[in-house]
Amino acid sequence: MKTRNILLVTLAITASSVVLAQQSAPAGERPMRQRMEERIKAADANKDGKISKTEAATIQPLTEHFDEIDTNKDGFLSQDELKAAGDRMRREHGGRRGHGPHGPFGAVDANHDRVITRDEMVQHQQKMLQDFDAADANKDGKLSADEMKAFHDKMRAQRPPRGDAPPPAK
Repeated sequence: MKTRNILLVTLAITASSVVLAQQSAPAGERPMRQRMEERIKAADANKDGKISKTEAATIQPLTEHFDEIDTNKDGFLSQDELKAAGDRMRREHGGRRGHGPHGPFGAVDANHDRVITRDEMVQHQQKMLQDFDAADANKDGKLSADEMKAFHDKMRAQRPPRGDAPPPAK
């Protein structure tokens, strides 16, 4: 019962933060996109309008996906390549206003009808508990940051590659 209450509170906080974020940001504004653009601009140390591998080292997503984003394989990320990568990320992961491909309710809304039924919530909670048990490597009933990262990395390695992205390194 305690775990169920924690899950419900977590879901409520997550849902309310999404709503508050939407309400506080002016229409059409994409704060995360703006922050990334600022980080990319700051990383361009020589101000040539391109990001080298060395300059990309300060921004983890660019470091991790540099070769994938560098579609012309010239060793630099151009504005066009960065825009194309951003567009692809939004298409694959973001959806409207940062919502995932299943709308504001994400994976909880199993039939994607934009409402959550009690059965959908129960199924989602059961899945979360299974994931919790799988992630709790030392079985102490708590998830450390290291356990969560290891579980996330394991799940990422198991999912099929998206689009033209290469499969993740094992």
